[in-house]
Amino acid sequence: MPAPATVPSTADRPRAGDDAAARCERLLALAAVASRLGALPMLVVAVALAPAARLAPLLGLAVVATAQTLAYAVAGGRRGVITARWAVLDTATTAVVVWAGEWLANEGGAVERSHAYNYATISAMAVGLARWPAWSALLAGGCLATATVVNSLTGHLSANWNALPDAITPVGVVTVAAVVAGLLRRAARKLDEYRGQAVRSAAALAAERERVRQADQLNGPLLSTLDELVARDAVAQPAMAGQLRSELAWLRDVVASGLVTAPTQLDAGLRQVVAAKSAAGMALRLELPQSGPTLDPTRVEALVEATREALTNVVKHAGTMAATVTVSRTGGGVLVEVTDAGRGYDPATVAPGVGLGSSIQRRVAETGGHVEVTSAPGQGTRVRLWTPLW
Repeated sequence: MPAPATVPSTADRPRAGDDAAARCERLLALAAVASRLGALPMLVVAVALAPAARLAPLLGLAVVATAQTLAYAVAGGRRGVITARWAVLDTATTAVVVWAGEWLANEGGAVERSHAYNYATISAMAVGLARWPAWSALLAGGCLATATVVNSLTGHLSANWNALPDAITPVGVVTVAAVVAGLLRRAARKLDEYRGQAVRSAAALAAERERVRQADQLNGPLLSTLDELVARDAVAQPAMAGQLRSELAWLRDVVASGLVTAPTQLDAGLRQVVAAKSAAGMALRLELPQSGPTLDPTRVEALVEATREALTNVVKHAGTMAATVTVSRTGGGVLVEVTDAGRGYDPATVAPGVGLGSSIQRRVAETGGHVEVTSAPGQGTRVRLWTPLW
């Protein structure tokens, strides 16, 4: 016997939080954190070079900036992403530190620049790497630029000529970082798409190989035996003979093209079943509510296939080709009833699995539902298939 085809294991598939997009976001968050931590030495230099009169307020400012940076680093490291909320808070804090640092470090209108400007330039990279729209990043870069030039325009004796370069630098850094981050995120999303397509293609190929393997086995003794039974009219009962021909045709379709995709709507699935059974000679009536119940695909498939088997049992055991399929809502779930007026039987005298296929009970039980059978000799049979809505 050929070995069963293998399908891609869950280990080969992208896991939540482990796809390329998530890894890219973690990398960008680490780069942003590194940028913020790398800017702190500029404040240390500013404190070390500050006039004695400004030492205490500058030291306090440096402590605030350090605390905010460490909180930023912890949040980014734990979440694996710099969110817009943290980016806004970080930008506002950085702008205040830059403006106050510029003002405090230049006592008496000194023309020498403060190291808070360098702090802003290095910190600007984190602004561009955060996960927020590009226009937000540029707006934040503008806030940093404004903070760096305010003192140049309002107090420094010979720094006015430097206002424009001071404004351009943070905005330029933010722009470059945002463009690079955007390209990386786009590439990561594409990689995830291609990986998902590859996984789906591998799964489809594995399923096709498995179908071919099963077809090779079914084309052997099983289909040959069924073909011979049909050809020789070995089944005398007309109803059973018709059912055998119908099931043989269905089996050949499965061998040739695989199982039909399971229906996602109960009404549509039951109509397909009733149409197929009617084509095989059954006289069926389908009664549906005006608004069909909404079920998840698993429950829909279970009810549809259980109904199909219940109708097959009508042909096999009830001695009739007529039945009614009724759908209703009851008890917080959906009820499908298959009723016939055939010969009936005493359920107490029938061994388990006879008269009611065990697969019917298994299918419905797996959805959290149950199956009930009401029958008596000469009074027909009613099969009730119930599954919860949720």
